[in-house]
Amino acid sequence: QGGEGGGGAGSGGGAEGAGGVGGGVGRRGDAVLRSAVAALGGSARYVGEPAVHHRQDSGEHQGKQSGGDLDAEMLRSALCSRVMEVAGETMNVPLSVAQAREGRDALIKALYGKLFTWLVRRANSGLAAPATAAFVGVLDIFGFEAFATNSLEQLCINFANETLQQQFNRDVLSAEQREYEREGIAWTRIDFADNQPCLDLIASRQLPGVLPLLDEQCTLQNGSDSAFASSVRRALDPHAFFEAPRRATASFSIRHYAATVTYETVGFVDKNRDTLQPTLAQLMASTAS
Repeated sequence: QGGEGGGGAGSGGGAEGAGGVGGGVGRRGDAVLRSAVAALGGSARYVGEPAVHHRQDSGEHQGKQSGGDLDAEMLRSALCSRVMEVAGETMNVPLSVAQAREGRDALIKALYGKLFTWLVRRANSGLAAPATAAFVGVLDIFGFEAFATNSLEQLCINFANETLQQQFNRDVLSAEQREYEREGIAWTRIDFADNQPCLDLIASRQLPGVLPLLDEQCTLQNGSDSAFASSVRRALDPHAFFEAPRRATASFSIRHYAATVTYETVGFVDKNRDTLQPTLAQLMASTAS
């Protein structure tokens, strides 16, 4: 077994700790590019049945280290086994192919997430104007998505859109109208719907909402899409912003501010499995590159 993306995984720490993006490629730019390549998928692939533990690389990468000071054998071990403590003794337990793939994918997601966050911070830092300077702000809201078939990706995008819409309502409509009232300015009041109940439906842990129920399903050993669909329909059916199609039992609908969208739960659980093994996290954190 080998981690897809293992060819550049070690450079994730370099991207997180680098001092800048601009000024040519250089060491920092190389770290960013190698991290991006690793996140998008490298050359190693898993082969064999669950009981078989074997790694097959392309000739270009075979025998090479992952990059920086990350040891290839340590990465291979962290991707293909997990550490257990039994009766005070530490043991390395081999993972099945499916479990190793999940660990690899979780590492790729974590690497991509850290790289993306770092790039945004660097861009914001470079573009930031002095605190005393006047500026014009532009809010670019995510495009709302409603396709013939909608999955977890569309739910995440539409959730972000709902959140930005609420921010827009509060900062532009609600706050401005309160200021008009304080200053005694005559204007025509603009009424708008509060979409907080929809946000709670998706993310609230108290309900619990759709995403917490999905996280809960991913922690179960036998978690499945069908069980997730059943739990969502059972827990949220009375909610005013929720609909449960009678015939399509593997789906549910949310009444977003822009439109009602039906989501197919097939693939939700696999897409949301992103638990990073402690050994992998510790290995990445220990690298100096």
